[in-house]
Amino acid sequence: MRSRRHHFFRGLTAGYVALGANLIYTMASVPLALHYLGREQFGLWALAQQISGYLMLLDLGMSASISRLVANSKHQVQGGEYGSLLLTGAGVFFVQALVVFVLSFLFSLVAGHLFVIPPALEPTFRAAILILAGITSLSLFLRSLGIPLWAFQRMEVINQCMAANLLLGLVFLWLGFLWGWGFYSLAVAGLPGTLLTAWVSFWVCKKNGYYPSSRQAWGRPSRLSLQTSLVFGKDIFLIGLGSQLSNASQVMLISRWVGLEAAAVFSIATKGYTLAQQLGAKIVQNAVSGLTDLYVNGDRDRFGRRIFHLFVLTALFACLAGSGLILSNRAWIRLWTGSRILFSEWGDMLLGFLLLSTAMSFTSIESFMAQGTLQRIRWVRFLEGLLIVVFSFVGARTFGQDGVLAATLLASLLSLAMLLGRLGQSLPQIGWLTAVLLFKSVMILGAAAAFSLLGGSFFQPLSLGTAVFWAGLAITTYIWIIPRDLQQEFAAALSAFWRNRKP
Repeated sequence: MRSRRHHFFRGLTAGYVALGANLIYTMASVPLALHYLGREQFGLWALAQQISGYLMLLDLGMSASISRLVANSKHQVQGGEYGSLLLTGAGVFFVQALVVFVLSFLFSLVAGHLFVIPPALEPTFRAAILILAGITSLSLFLRSLGIPLWAFQRMEVINQCMAANLLLGLVFLWLGFLWGWGFYSLAVAGLPGTLLTAWVSFWVCKKNGYYPSSRQAWGRPSRLSLQTSLVFGKDIFLIGLGSQLSNASQVMLISRWVGLEAAAVFSIATKGYTLAQQLGAKIVQNAVSGLTDLYVNGDRDRFGRRIFHLFVLTALFACLAGSGLILSNRAWIRLWTGSRILFSEWGDMLLGFLLLSTAMSFTSIESFMAQGTLQRIRWVRFLEGLLIVVFSFVGARTFGQDGVLAATLLASLLSLAMLLGRLGQSLPQIGWLTAVLLFKSVMILGAAAAFSLLGGSFFQPLSLGTAVFWAGLAITTYIWIIPRDLQQEFAAALSAFWRNRKP
């Protein structure tokens, strides 16, 4: 049996491949669609996609909920309870898919009037919503085939399917335009990847024995399983809703209280921050299924130690990426946009510290996910989102977009304090260690901020001097915040990897 470390690194590599595929799809599909379609038709499709994305909130956290509960019984695949959970999940996904399609159909009848779509384009807009709803509903229903993948730590399969889905979609989008399907090429492009993902998920689960092998072992759908899934799913939904409010409200707040131009600047200037968030989150997302396995097996001491190591990796990445944002984000933005977009030095510093805070918060939430105790923190993220709105009302009027960033950072730090406090209660052996780790990380980012303020007169953000300072800070970060046992583990893993690569 392959080790958790093996699954982690394979999943992480595939996760970064999926991020690369997403970048390729975005960069290629937009100009391709604009070449074959007018801006008006492309705008219709973008609006329909956004509507479809909101309808997917009707998942209500059930996908993650059922996957986490399956992990509790995965060591008894033939025991009945495991199969019952899978059947219950399949039934839930079928009902959700049906609800999504019906609501989409009803919404399509009034969407044209609601969004003031020109009468000539209303039939096209309605068709776009229905086609997207059909594909979304099909994807939601077929999701039941891959429920065991997360529990068995097969994140590389999930991420590889995601990458293949995007790249296959790009190919069929191009073919659809060549074949003269026009606007509907955008719809057809998503279908092959959806079917491929379902087939690969089924094949991997079947081949590896992730499904019960007999009819008796499948059991029956259970009301108790459904109730447990709904309770846990409710917690996931509330946390997801709070995260959406915390991460996606800044542009709306700035456009409302500062202006559209400032919102455009903020949107572009935070691209690097968003990318760093996604890269760091992949580390945690690919580790949490293995950590769940440790917790379910009752190895609590090792679980606590590995959770702390995950915080260390999170802090290491956040310090490296955050210091990079502090030192050079505005220079890269100026270079990328030809000096048309200018961002403040204070804004870059706020982004660097915010990256650390949000990364540590995400790791805290996933730690509770691994323990199956999300009910302890279900309202923390939602409260953070509300605080961002309240604080931004004052900050935006006084300091503009930097005020909104400062408000976001303050709310995030308060949320992080609550999360770490609750985590210290459930895992007391790492509470103090995590607080010390956070303090060290803040000191490292503080050094980057001091260099940006004091050294800016001598070194340009993209100069050799700044690069040398960042490299020195990176080495210091590794030595200072990585515990000796984890450094030794890294060295042993690297040595083993090198030996295996030799002929």
